[in-house]
Amino acid sequence: MISRTQNIPLSKFINYIFAFTGLLMIGFAFWSYGQSQNLLATGIRTPGVVIDNIQQTTSNKRGASTTMHAKVEFTMPDGQKTQFISTTGTNPPLYNIGQQVEVIYPKDSPAKAEINDAWSLWGLPIGLGVLGTIFLVIDVFSIIALTQREKTMAALNTESLKPHL
Repeated sequence: MISRTQNIPLSKFINYIFAFTGLLMIGFAFWSYGQSQNLLATGIRTPGVVIDNIQQTTSNKRGASTTMHAKVEFTMPDGQKTQFISTTGTNPPLYNIGQQVEVIYPKDSPAKAEINDAWSLWGLPIGLGVLGTIFLVIDVFSIIALTQREKTMAALNTESLKPHL
């Protein structure tokens, strides 16, 4: 028969997994935040127009999910027209075909262009930051509960070893 104390190492392992995952998410959130900040500080801004909404479908165990990604065309300073598909997908689409948008791209890499809006620039860092924080908060409460459980088990074991008169 497995006693309660044998589950504690598994609980600690799960805590480490939660902490590592939470810290990893927060680390990527900061990295993504830095990327967005850098793009805003050094990127080239230009007007663009949404020329299409591209449907992307992903499947998982719960079914399929469809998102719409804006396909945008903009003109480079040299007059060359360039197109990109936004990395941000939503359903329903955020933009209508023909809608004017502001585009921002690194001066040395127009292929990395993005629509200059809050969702495209800040959605990933905010989402990862919130999820990472939730993981860490759950982990902290789990550690507190585990510590209390270990103290209780130690107290019960100490009481059971005392001679009864």
